[in-house]
Parts: sequence; C-alpha cells; structure tokens
Amino acid sequence: MITSTRKTRLIILGLLLSFSGAACSGDQQEITLEQVPPAIMERIEQTFPGFTAHEAERYIRDQKTIYEIEGKTPEGLEYEIEISESGTIIKIELDD
Repeated sequence: MITSTRKTRLIILGLLLSFSGAACSGDQQEITLEQVPPAIMERIEQTFPGFTAHEAERYIRDQKTIYEIEGKTPEGLEYEIEISESGTIIKIELDD
C-alpha cells in the first residue's frame, strides 16, 4: 500500500520530470529558410561570409526560441549553427 506521503512524492517527481523535459527539449520543427528571421541570417553571414544555408530548424529551449541552421561556406565546409532569436551564437559545429 502506498502511503499518502509517498504518493505525494511520486506526483511531485512526475511533475518535475514532465516540466524538465519540456524545458530542455521543446518542439523541434523543420522550417523553411524563408521562415528564419532576416536578422538571424545576417548574423550568420557576418560570422561566415558567403555562407549558403540549406536547412533550418526552430525549437524552444529555456523559454527562448533557438534556430539551428545547416549550410556550407564557400570553401565547402559544412556547418551546423545554433543561434538564439536575439542573434547570440550558441554553438558552431563543423560537420564531417
């Protein structure tokens, strides 16, 4: 038999896990390049002149909109760039 204290703890644990999952993962969705705000693309262009984007995703992390842009530099290097809606570059990953 589950005591009321144990039952309360299980309910709280379940709520915490559900909230932490929502805050971390968010709904990641593919978007068209036209749906990426121009300011985001301009910020990437400043960092990588001549960058050609070919794929974009948008998701929420810690209640902030994050864009993940994949593309190629003129030298042929493939990058995946995570950038916040405010234009802060979060991560730059060189793809193999």
